[in-house]
Amino acid sequence: MKKNLLFLMADQFAYDALGYITPGIRTPCLNTPVELMDLGATLCDLLGISQETGHSSSLLPLISGTGNAKKRVISQLFGETMLLEDSFKAVFNQAEEIYLLFDLNKDPKEQFNLAGTREAAEIEKKLRCSYDEWKWEK
Repeated sequence: MKKNLLFLMADQFAYDALGYITPGIRTPCLNTPVELMDLGATLCDLLGISQETGHSSSLLPLISGTGNAKKRVISQLFGETMLLEDSFKAVFNQAEEIYLLFDLNKDPKEQFNLAGTREAAEIEKKLRCSYDEWKWEK
């Protein structure tokens, strides 16, 4: 029986569909954000190719239920960086300032920007530290 692998991507993350597809068999799905670069590490893992993958990681442990989700997910586009950690999504502009900040648990449609508000000052500080830590890891 042939096995196929399906990667379904949405909104800078791979959500809800990653797994072996076999006719008539329900596939395992991930409902956690992952980074696009994790797909390359996953393919290498599936093919038995051992190589340095930077801070990307294979999704096979998540699919099998033996792995843990990443603490922080990063995406970059046109010089801006999006950081997702816990329930918070922050977007840093090219000057590395947070200009968008959303609590995805309370605001999943990202309609209420918390960036620069007094209420979000501690959250911004925490996300800034996480961003700086990630930059030094690269």
